[in-house]
Amino acid sequence: EILVEAARQGRKLSDADLLQVFELWEFRKNKARINVIPDGKDFVNSEMLGLVCIRAYAKLTLAAKSRAFPEVTKLLCGFMRDNPPEGWTSGNKFRFTTICINKNYAAKRHRDRNNAGLTVV
Repeated sequence: EILVEAARQGRKLSDADLLQVFELWEFRKNKARINVIPDGKDFVNSEMLGLVCIRAYAKLTLAAKSRAFPEVTKLLCGFMRDNPPEGWTSGNKFRFTTICINKNYAAKRHRDRNNAGLTVV
């Protein structure tokens, strides 16, 4: 609905568009992201979209939430197209495998081991 509205109005997707979606999103309590869980907590609110790696099989698969809510993944792709990171040439596609959305926490300083290329925070 947001994608259709923005296209109809001929406008770029905004932070407010994303906020509208993610204020309603039920983030899961993720206990697996040990490298970012703040001290004194046992989970973080985060969601993975796009392709995720099943480490036991070293195989990529579509994240369950991207399968269930493909329009949200499309919204994030559109947002990156409309709001490229600083230094990114406008019009270039931002290619990615996984999008990690975090809510209400400041991650501990860390470096993701499997990232290749530009990371956008």
